[in-house]
Amino acid sequence: RRQRVWEDIGSKGQTQIEATLLFDTNIVRDAPVTVTAFLTKPSIVRESSLSFDLTQVGTSVSQMLLVHNPSDTSLAVQLVFPSCDALAEGNATCDMGFKLAKEAQQVFFVKPRADLHVGPILFEPHQHTAYNTTLYVRNNLTALHPVKLNGIGGSGRLIFLDGAMDFNLTEDDLGAQILGDDSRTYRRRRVVISKSFTATNDCELPVEVKAFDINGVVGC
Repeated sequence: RRQRVWEDIGSKGQTQIEATLLFDTNIVRDAPVTVTAFLTKPSIVRESSLSFDLTQVGTSVSQMLLVHNPSDTSLAVQLVFPSCDALAEGNATCDMGFKLAKEAQQVFFVKPRADLHVGPILFEPHQHTAYNTTLYVRNNLTALHPVKLNGIGGSGRLIFLDGAMDFNLTEDDLGAQILGDDSRTYRRRRVVISKSFTATNDCELPVEVKAFDINGVVGC
């Protein structure tokens, strides 16, 4: 309702108010003084949007929202998401990647002419995609103030484009070696074959390789 009233006043050009004050003095009576004032819609949020960095799928990051009280009285503030379930009291979460931490599900009070960080607001991506929604700041001054939330879910993943590594060992590679002139003296030939491979990260976040193992033997 307040928003409709403000839009109606603005569309009619009624944001400027003029008045005339009359003063009586010992020299003159009804001395006029014209006073002009302008109506300005108050804003309680310093930022119109909150952006979350590229975040690993399955993890959680958080941010606080800075609220400003431009009035001379205490400001009551509550964070709410668009209604996802009509039966959900307080509507603290929507299946949009964003939710309110438990300590954010309360009414905050901002002192006159003061700032307060409220939250935390959590971003928990479950897919490799962009997330966008609107958080509303319910308050006793401007009723509802929208704040855009956006974030991107991503991850890191190693793939091996060459597939399996084939060393192509033959029977000769594994055969015995004759020692000296005595054809009856043999020993098992030591075979060392090396091969390199290429690992590619085909996703958005970096991957740190900490160790290698072959059949559970670390460092092989």
